[in-house]
Amino acid sequence: MSNVNFVLISGNLVKNAELRSLPSGLGVLTFRLASTRRGKETEDTCFIDVDLFKDMSVATTLLQYLNKGKAIFVQGRLVLDQWKDKQGEAHQKIKIIGDKIEFIGAKDTSSEGE
Repeated sequence: MSNVNFVLISGNLVKNAELRSLPSGLGVLTFRLASTRRGKETEDTCFIDVDLFKDMSVATTLLQYLNKGKAIFVQGRLVLDQWKDKQGEAHQKIKIIGDKIEFIGAKDTSSEGE
């Protein structure tokens, strides 16, 4: 049986996305997504980091729209990020490598017609 690593998640950006460039010329957009599941009597919010690799021109354009509070839908895969801090202590967390994003929610019409 084959393994499947495929994630679909929607939520709101916790803060504005950050952009860095790789030596290859690719841009990496990094952001944190808050996804809330609401039940009858409970509410559970999951915070997850996302890295989205895009051509630098596309990444620069997306950066203008990936602002705190923006509702988005992400499709990607899970990866385990591992590192050691300055004291040599090991840390790890699961994050998403995004393949596609889609903006969801109401269209901002505040500047239309100006």
